Amino acid sequence: MASMLIAHFPNFDLAAWRWPHFSPRELACRCGGHFCAGDYWHDEGFLDALEALRTAPGREFLASLRAVECIGRRRDKLHAQDDCR
Repeated sequence: MASMLIAHFPNFDLAAWRWPHFSPRELACRCGGHFCAGDYWHDEGFLDALEALRTAPGREFLASLRAVECIGRRRDKLHAQDDCR
């Protein structure tokens, strides 16, 4: 499995999960079900790089994954910004 969209993160098979510092739940969209069912874009290369940064000796690494959003959530935020102008 290289990269793929998981439409609902609880459906992701954790049997092959090898990134102990991250979970599909924290990487899934946080729209609360308003626009999707918890979309999660799985990309092994990205997760490998993220895990390597997190576990590198002598390095402090804090990841902010707030940008993980479905298309509906992004559109909603853009419309809200337009309404404020």
